[in-house]
Amino acid sequence: INQTYKGKIEDISVHGVSLRTLDNQIFVVGDQLKLIVPITKFVNSDYGDFLRVSGKVRRIGVSGAVAGVSFEHMNEETVHRITDLLLAIISKQQARKAALATARKG
Repeated sequence: INQTYKGKIEDISVHGVSLRTLDNQIFVVGDQLKLIVPITKFVNSDYGDFLRVSGKVRRIGVSGAVAGVSFEHMNEETVHRITDLLLAIISKQQARKAALATARKG
């Protein structure tokens, strides 16, 4: 069954994501997902506007609305894109922390 759901990535690594549904979807362990992640906020558009990756639900929270999803069937280019995305996110977080620390001193 092909259905579309909206969700929010709560955490991301090179191996997968913690995903929360925003439309009352209940995840089931073993569900196959096609994730379409907007990335233009973090990386330049040479990659396009979205990162597309397949995943599988490995574990769920008690409510069923939060799932641990592992990435699957990734080629080298997809791994590279995820790595670039993570580095961009970390860089923005570090810059924000430095700005806060500077503002507190001033």
